Amino acid sequence: MLVVELVLAFALSAQDKPPQMGALSGTALNSVTGAPLGKVELRAIPAGVRFAPMASTTTDAKGNFTLVDLPPGEYRLKALRNGFLDTYYGARRAASAGTLITLEAGQEIKNLRIKLAPYSVIAGTVRDPDGEPISGAALMLFAQSFESGRRRITQQGFWENKTDDLGQYRITDLPPGKYYVQAITRIASGDEDDPNVVVIDHSAKPAGPPKVLLPTLYPGVLDPALARLVEVGPGDHVTGIDIPLVRSPTYRVVIHPTAAAGLRVEEPWLLWPGADDLGRNFTRPAKTPEGDFVFTGVPPGSYVLEAHAGPPEDPSPPGVLVINNYQRQYRARMDITVDRNIEGIGIVVQRGAEVTGHVTVEGETKTKVAGSGISFRSATGDSGSALIREDGSFATSLPAERYDVELQDGELNLIIKSVKSEGIEVFDSGVTIPETGSAALEILLAPEGGRVDGVVLDEDEKPVAGATVVLIARAELRARGDSFHEFSSDQNGHFHFENVRPGDYKLFAWDDVEPNIWFDPEFLRNFEDRGAPITLPVSGQATVELHLLASR
Repeated sequence: MLVVELVLAFALSAQDKPPQMGALSGTALNSVTGAPLGKVELRAIPAGVRFAPMASTTTDAKGNFTLVDLPPGEYRLKALRNGFLDTYYGARRAASAGTLITLEAGQEIKNLRIKLAPYSVIAGTVRDPDGEPISGAALMLFAQSFESGRRRITQQGFWENKTDDLGQYRITDLPPGKYYVQAITRIASGDEDDPNVVVIDHSAKPAGPPKVLLPTLYPGVLDPALARLVEVGPGDHVTGIDIPLVRSPTYRVVIHPTAAAGLRVEEPWLLWPGADDLGRNFTRPAKTPEGDFVFTGVPPGSYVLEAHAGPPEDPSPPGVLVINNYQRQYRARMDITVDRNIEGIGIVVQRGAEVTGHVTVEGETKTKVAGSGISFRSATGDSGSALIREDGSFATSLPAERYDVELQDGELNLIIKSVKSEGIEVFDSGVTIPETGSAALEILLAPEGGRVDGVVLDEDEKPVAGATVVLIARAELRARGDSFHEFSSDQNGHFHFENVRPGDYKLFAWDDVEPNIWFDPEFLRNFEDRGAPITLPVSGQATVELHLLASR
C-alpha cells in the first residue's frame, strides 16, 4: 500500500509541475544595409490569444536580443524602432504577418534574424501652370492594390503634408510600394473658404467661366488613367516628383436623385470611371431644401454619377449605436459628361431584383449555419450580403449584374458544393441578376473540404521560413475571391491549408511578393507554368514539396 501511495504522489506532483519555460534570441538588422540595429523593441505575441500579455525586450548596441521565461506555445515576434517599419519575424514586407514560431517546453530557439525596412520618402515641388511655386498645397497619396480579385486604388493618407514657401514637399515614413501622388491647393481642400461657395467672375471683361487650380495628379494630369505611379523601395528617397497644377474652368452640377417607395435617398457621388478613391476628391455636395444635391468646382470630363438609397433610419435609444452589417443598400449609376453647368440631372434608385434562397447542409451534421452570411460579389465591385435565418432561408436585393456567391463564415468547416438558379448549376459561371423581378437560389453546403500540406524549399533543398504560399483554383474560377488561399510558411518551412473545395489547383511559393498581387492576371501569367498542379478529391489530402519562385 505504501508503494502505491508513493507512486500516486509522484504522479500527482509531476502533473502539478509547471511547464519548463523557453527562450528566443537573435539579431535585428537593417534590411537595406545589413547593419545591426540597437534600440529595437522586440515583442513576443502569443498567437490566437486575444489580449494576452506580450513579452518584451530591447536590442543592445550590436542588435542582439534575448527573450526568456516564455511559456511553451505559438508566437509571432514583432520588432519596432523609430525610423523603421514595424516588422514581424520572417516577413519579407512590413505588411506581412511573418512566420509563426512554435516554442516547445524548455526549448531555446537561437539565431533568429529579423530585418527591419527603413522608411521611404517621396519629395518634389508643386507649381502653378506658369512655374510659380505654390505654398501650402496639400499632398495626398493613393496606392494600387488587389482585393477579392479586383484592382483597387485607395487613399493612403490625409492632408498632413504641405508644401513650404518654395513649393517643396517631403512625404516621409512610407512603406515600400507604388503610389499615385496628388497635389491640392488650400482653397480646393476646404481649409479656408466655404467649399460650397460659387465663384463668379466680375471682371470688366469676363472671358467665360473662371479658371481655378484643380487637384492634380503626378505628372500634372487630372484624369487618373493618365497618372503615373511612383515606385519606392525600402529606404528609398525618391525626389523630383514635381507636380504642375492644372488650371481649368469648373462647373456646377445639380443632381436630383429619387428612390423607390420606402427608401431613403443618400448622398450621390461623382466618380472618375474605374478610379475608386481617386474619383472621390470633389467637394461633398450641398443639399438644397428641394432635395437637390449641388456639386461645385467640377472639372470638365466624363464621369459616373452614382446615387444610393437605403431603408429608413430606425430610431434607437439615446446613446445606443446599432450596426447592421446585413442592411440592404440600393444603387443606380449613369454616365455623364460635364462641359458646362448642368441643372437637375434626374436619377432614380430602384430596389433592384429581390434575391431569395435557401441553404441546406448535406449529410448528417449538426453544424449550425444560422447567423452566418452569404455574400454576392461582381467583377465591377458591386457586392451584397444576406443573413442566413434559422430555417436556412435568406433574402436581399441586388442591382442587375453577374455575381459570384460565397460563404462568409470561414469557421464553419463547410464548402459550397452547389449553387443552383432555376435548377441550373451556377457556381462556376455566377448568377445573373435581372434589372427587376426576382431570383431564387438553392445553395448546398457540405463538409467535403480537403487539406493541403507541404514544405517550401530553396535551391539548396533547405526549408524556407516566411515564404508566401498561395493555392489558386483553375483559371475559370479566378474571378472568385474565395478561389485564392494564402499561407506564410512557419520556421520549418511548413504550410497548411484546410477546408479547401475539391477541384484542380496550382500551388505557388514566393520569397518576397507584393500582398495580393496574385489577383493580377498579368502578374500570375508569368508564373502559370511553374505552379505545382494539384487535384484535390472530396475530403482529400495532398502533400507537396514546393520550390521557391523569384517574384520578378
